[in-house]
Amino acid sequence: MLLSIPPMPWTPLKGKGVRSRIVHPTIPVAGSVFVFNTRRIDPAVYAHRAADIGAVIRDTAEAGFVIVADEPLEALEALALPGTDNVLVGVEVLTQHDADTRIPRLVGVEVPTVALVSPTEPIDLGLPVDGAPGTPVDWVIVSPPPDGGPMHPAWVRSLMEQSVFGEAAFRFDGWGRWVENLVDETPEERVLHVPRSPGPDYMALHISGSTTFTPEDPHDPFAESGEAALRSGWTVMRRVDPRRGHRELDGRTWDHAPYFD
Repeated sequence: MLLSIPPMPWTPLKGKGVRSRIVHPTIPVAGSVFVFNTRRIDPAVYAHRAADIGAVIRDTAEAGFVIVADEPLEALEALALPGTDNVLVGVEVLTQHDADTRIPRLVGVEVPTVALVSPTEPIDLGLPVDGAPGTPVDWVIVSPPPDGGPMHPAWVRSLMEQSVFGEAAFRFDGWGRWVENLVDETPEERVLHVPRSPGPDYMALHISGSTTFTPEDPHDPFAESGEAALRSGWTVMRRVDPRRGHRELDGRTWDHAPYFD
């Protein structure tokens, strides 16, 4: 079955100008940017070597460093990095609960801030959009979930739109192991292929995060009406080799970053 996905009401090409609004003259992104995630390090090792790690970051001025931590202010203090020109600080976000509890911790941080988002469900980052109150974030980086699960395109598209309208730089690192099963994509139309039967390399993914149409759960949400399934939030994902890139969102790549004006 081939289904034509209706065009989006908002064209992502309008977001091309966002880079000109994101100006942080102290961030040397012309060089490499390294992510240092304190959440993935043994706490005892981190506590013992924090000063040494901070010294390496301060001495490597030609590169940028994103420090990811549950408590960003405490991490900057532990690494002795407050006010360091080549440092950004961020939080890791996988769920809406993460966004609600971790992003507000970026308030009061005196260096540029980052949200590293690997969505496993729809996420509202709470950015200040159209004058609404929120927590400003300077850079949103979206990457696949650490468990290798799929990301619904609507989740990623929403994060892109929140970033653009919230005046945050947006980078999309790719889909990982699962991409939407499109057979054709143009600015006017995307064509989704629904296989005749489930298999290990396909799944139906709902915008809520539920999955079906797998060998373990062969229910086909597109069986009665493909158009109705699309309208209700279903799509079909295909397993791919993540080493082959697959970094496009709606026909383009997103590599925005804070930069020298």
